[in-house]
Amino acid sequence: GRRVPEDISVVAVCPDEMALNQSVPLTGVAVPAEKLGRLAVDLVLAQLEGAPDAGTHLVAPQLTIRESTAPPP
Repeated sequence: GRRVPEDISVVAVCPDEMALNQSVPLTGVAVPAEKLGRLAVDLVLAQLEGAPDAGTHLVAPQLTIRESTAPPP
C-alpha cells in the first residue's frame, strides 16, 4: 500500500539497465562491472608477472537520481 516516491523512496545498487526497466525508474548506484572486471584481470596478470601486492583499489560509486526518490515530506 505504499507509493513510490510519495510515501517511500527507493535506491537500488544495480546496473543502470535494471534500474531503468522497473515500473518506476529507480534511483541507483551503478555497478561498474566492466571497470571492476578489467581492474581484476590487470591485477591478476601483474601478480603472475611477479609484481608486488597491488594493495587496495577503490572505485568511486556514481549515484543517478531517477523517479523512485523524492525529498522528505
